[in-house]
Amino acid sequence: QTAFPDCTVICAGNVESGVPEQPVGLKQTEQGARNRVQKAREIHPSATIWVGIENGLVIRHEEGSAASSEYLTDQWEDLACIIVLSAHDSLPSESVIWSDRLPVPSESMRNLQFVDGIPQSNWSPLKDPHSVVTKGDRPRAVFLSDAI
Repeated sequence: QTAFPDCTVICAGNVESGVPEQPVGLKQTEQGARNRVQKAREIHPSATIWVGIENGLVIRHEEGSAASSEYLTDQWEDLACIIVLSAHDSLPSESVIWSDRLPVPSESMRNLQFVDGIPQSNWSPLKDPHSVVTKGDRPRAVFLSDAI
């Protein structure tokens, strides 16, 4: 609602992203956001703006890198891909936006189990680990609204 103050916001609910629970790499993270925005459009076809969001893990400064348990645990960062589809003539039909990156604490990555390079759970069980990591300075909602 903050990003689109002149619009009525209807939440499509928690729709499946079609990617692993903890996406790794830019491609997988973007695909999750893309799947969510398409599902939102299917659920609410008469809307004029649809938004899909997916957070994922990436290796610091290695765009599009794949996961591997061989990487150093202190190199991981969390970021969100936000895809906005619009039916408004005055807006682009599609925008792909990336949030700022949040360094993931090494301890969180050490506790994460990988199978064939795929994390078997999210790096944090918390609903808003961004708030905890930044000591309340930047909750996840702020990362997302700053990006949009």
